[in-house]
Amino acid sequence: MCARFGGEELAVIMPATELKGSRQVAKDFQKALTNARILHRNCDRVFLTVSIGLNVITPEQSSSRTFL
Repeated sequence: MCARFGGEELAVIMPATELKGSRQVAKDFQKALTNARILHRNCDRVFLTVSIGLNVITPEQSSSRTFL
């Protein structure tokens, strides 16, 4: 699931995906965006870029369903 989170931020939720798989998805996305060469008219950079951060959480049976 991909959702807008804030103004320019996106969150991608990938159930049953470990860190290795998450890193591969991030690398593939970054490469695809670079290859797309989308013009960025409101910035000093010529083409659209992306910064990516990853977090992997493996819930345990005792984990709460409430997120803070």
